[in-house]
Amino acid sequence: THFPPTMAEPIPAPFAWPEFKGPSSAVIKAPKTWQDEAILVPHECIRWWSKELKLCLKNFDAAPGNEWKTEVIFKFINNYYGDCVHHHHDSEE
Repeated sequence: THFPPTMAEPIPAPFAWPEFKGPSSAVIKAPKTWQDEAILVPHECIRWWSKELKLCLKNFDAAPGNEWKTEVIFKFINNYYGDCVHHHHDSEE
């Protein structure tokens, strides 16, 4: 097997979408208005991505030969995570 895996190869770890349990917000526990929902939607995504990134970094191995992992994680942060947070905060202002 070569790394990084190609699109034709199976994902090395099983993935399942998290079970929906309602908002993870400590402030808005039960949205009542469209304003509540409008703020929750992007925050739920950002919280979920943050939690998943923390798990990835916990298991991150930067040993020689794994340089591709650094490239992949930074591409995700720069192209998706960072843009999402940035655009969300721009829209809040």
